[in-house]
Amino acid sequence: RRLPAWTGASSGEGAVVIAPRDEIEAVIAACWRDLLHVDPISIDASFFELGGHSLLATQAVSRLRELLQVPLPLRSLFDAPTIEGLAAVIRQARSIRAAVPMPAADGEDREEIEL
Repeated sequence: RRLPAWTGASSGEGAVVIAPRDEIEAVIAACWRDLLHVDPISIDASFFELGGHSLLATQAVSRLRELLQVPLPLRSLFDAPTIEGLAAVIRQARSIRAAVPMPAADGEDREEIEL
């Protein structure tokens, strides 16, 4: 006897799907839909429970880095496997990056030290 073909994980019959609430969550949801072939995706659903695995996680994080222009370690998806959680990590990374002053490109703000 064969198992039925897997069509993607779902939250169950009649489960409430929480839609993305902002641009970051919408970008993450679109990325996951593309990689996991699951639609709709609730922002509280786990990437791994939706069928994600380490190779897809690598692809997802790579795409999100490019799309959102934010440094995002692969570990972030394992620590925060929901759209809602990952969006919070990305917001925090963006706020930290915005708070850290960037050195001048011409080198005028650099201090020379003797080695």
